[in-house]
Amino acid sequence: MLHSDIHTFDDSGDVLSSCAQHLSQLLARYHDREIFLLISGGSVLDILDVIQADYVGPHVRMCVIDDRHGVAKADQNYYQLSQTDFASKFIVAGGMVCDTSFDDSRSLEASVNLFSAHIKGIVDRKRCDDSVIISVLGIGSDGHTAGIMPYPGEELLFSELFDSARDDYVVGYDAGDKNVFPYRVTVNMRFLREVPSHCIVYAVGSEKEKALHEVLSDSSELNVFPAQIIHDMKDVYLYTDQRIR
Repeated sequence: MLHSDIHTFDDSGDVLSSCAQHLSQLLARYHDREIFLLISGGSVLDILDVIQADYVGPHVRMCVIDDRHGVAKADQNYYQLSQTDFASKFIVAGGMVCDTSFDDSRSLEASVNLFSAHIKGIVDRKRCDDSVIISVLGIGSDGHTAGIMPYPGEELLFSELFDSARDDYVVGYDAGDKNVFPYRVTVNMRFLREVPSHCIVYAVGSEKEKALHEVLSDSSELNVFPAQIIHDMKDVYLYTDQRIR
C-alpha cells in the first residue's frame, strides 16, 4: 500500500487506544504550530473518547470533514462531535471546535457555500501559515469515506461529482438510496489528495473486512470503493481489527 502503514490488532479496544495514542503523538509533535483536526463522523468519534487533551491549546481547531444536510440537528456530524466528552475537554483546554452546523431551512447550495468557505479558510491557512492538517477518517462497509459514496458502474458521474478539474474542495449532492442520510456536503478527492498533512484511518468490525480488502488492493476502482483515495494521500496510518488477506 502506497505511503501508508497498516496496524492490525485482534482486539477492537487495542485499535481504539492505538489510534488515540497516535493522534496524541501528532498533537504533541506540533505543539508550536497551528493545527486543524478534521474529523469524519460515525465510528471515528469513538476515538475521541479515549484521547486526552494534554496537548490541546488555542493553536488547535477541530472540525468535521463532512456533514449531512436537511437532517435533524442531532443527526448532524458537527452536533455529534460537539457533544463528545473530548469536545468539552478540548474547549476547556483552549481549543476551538469550529461550528459548521447547517440550518435545516437552508438550501443544499447554501450549505455547500458555507462549508466551502470554511474549508477554503483551512486551505489558505496551510498555504500562508504552514498550518498542520490532520484528518481522521473511517471506512464504511460499502467502501465509502468522508461523505463520498460509491457509484459502481457510474465512473463518469463519480468523477464529475468528486474528482473533476474544478478548483473547489467541497461538493454537495443527493446520494439517493446509497445512504440513510442522502443529502451530503463533503470534501472531495482533490482536498484529500492535496491538503491533509497526516491521515489516521479507523476501521473496526467484521462488516468492514470485504471493503478493506478491496480498498487495499490495486484492482478496485475509485468509484466503486472511494476509500481507495488513501493510496494517494500523505502519511496514512490505517488501524483495524480485521486480518487483511
